[in-house]
Amino acid sequence: MEINKKNRTELKNYFLANKIPTQKDFAEFIDANLNQAEDGIVKTQGNPVALQAEGDAGGPQEALHLFGSFSDPNPSWGMNLNPRVDPEVAESNQPGLNIKDASGASRLFIKAGSGEVGVGTIEPSAQLSVQSQGDGPLLTAISTRSGDANLFEVAQEANDGVLSIRNGSGKIVSRLSGTETRPSFLLSRVGVGTDQPETHLHVKGPGSEIRISNTQAGTPPRLSLYHENGKFWNLSSRGSELEFSPSGNDANSFGITEGGGLRIRGVGREHTPDGHLHLSNGTIMLGGNNGTGQNRHSASISAGNHARNSLNIVGMSNGTDSRSRKVDIWAEGGMTVRGHIKIPSAFVVAFSVALTSSSLKGNRNPLSFGQINYNVGGHWKGTTAFIAPVAGVYLFSMHMRNNTGDDVAWALRLNNTGYVNGASGNEKNERTYVRARLDNHSASRTVITVLKAGDRVHVQQFGGGNDNYSSGFEGVLLVALP
Repeated sequence: MEINKKNRTELKNYFLANKIPTQKDFAEFIDANLNQAEDGIVKTQGNPVALQAEGDAGGPQEALHLFGSFSDPNPSWGMNLNPRVDPEVAESNQPGLNIKDASGASRLFIKAGSGEVGVGTIEPSAQLSVQSQGDGPLLTAISTRSGDANLFEVAQEANDGVLSIRNGSGKIVSRLSGTETRPSFLLSRVGVGTDQPETHLHVKGPGSEIRISNTQAGTPPRLSLYHENGKFWNLSSRGSELEFSPSGNDANSFGITEGGGLRIRGVGREHTPDGHLHLSNGTIMLGGNNGTGQNRHSASISAGNHARNSLNIVGMSNGTDSRSRKVDIWAEGGMTVRGHIKIPSAFVVAFSVALTSSSLKGNRNPLSFGQINYNVGGHWKGTTAFIAPVAGVYLFSMHMRNNTGDDVAWALRLNNTGYVNGASGNEKNERTYVRARLDNHSASRTVITVLKAGDRVHVQQFGGGNDNYSSGFEGVLLVALP
């Protein structure tokens, strides 16, 4: 800025003692001073200093320039009225007070009438509008007690708004992002309807409700519960059903329907449960590990897995052998079963055999029965012996008709080494021993005994002889034992 006025020292020299100032000296003296009428600055008695801006009301009116030094070509700061949004467009002026920097850019503007304030803009859209030319904070609240940390911060990132709240160390504890691609988070407890939240999210109040919805068509709203090991469970709403599913695998899920139904869907693990109760497609498995590490021998209830169109109940095994499975049913008041009960063939055991020849006389071990009347289960073997398929209580019946003049006797042998229910040394001490003393006389005996699976039973004959067909041997399984 060029200053062409005389300074005070120069002016004082015009008025030294015995020196007569000229007209030119008086003119320079007057021009070096401010004139209220011409210079737009007024100070009247009892009123503050008044400045009149330069320019007409239709455009910017410059009111004050601040220089660091008058030798500078431009002012460091300026104050004007009615600045223009576009310097080239006369009608773009904004009525108000503006403070600008050396480049002419507005730094603070107060709009006339509304009092709206613009920081970095002369077009405020609210009582306070802040505009920045680049990334970085737009508005901050700074703590002077915690290392000048920004406690509150409004910023922009790639033209998106960001609101952050920091602690005294400068760590962001709350953040709201203006775009879906950048995270928003709260690291502190949040209370809705309460100022004393007891956990990370605490909702309190009459009719409290947390609502989650999905705006993407065909995708159910979902709540995911994650563990630190990366595993998670999903809770989602599928129309009229609430569904739980693990680790994003919807094929294994647990659902509750709107009508009160319960739906459990699973795949795999048809024979190996992974817990004390496991449900998969068509199968409920119970018991988990049976104590021997054999999960596959757990009990199960299945629909048609073992027999088509049926409900199958398979008992728990007591070891590694599935043949030791059992089902215990305890009903103190009794149990009623309606309909046909199908018993596995291993537990349906009955046979009836008879002699086919009258010439079977004298001692015979084993006695051969050529006539098989029935053999349910197929456990009468050949013509001589019965093999017990399962451990249990068995009933045997022997009937003989003597057709000789000599006594004839029968006894039941066990495993070729002894006698059923008796001593192995003397057949007459055997409690299955039966004898017919006279020709044409008959004798019978019924025997109840306990056998193990695989035990062999046959008839031994002593002396005499028998009529064919009228002499026979029968047996039946009364009850199976563990």
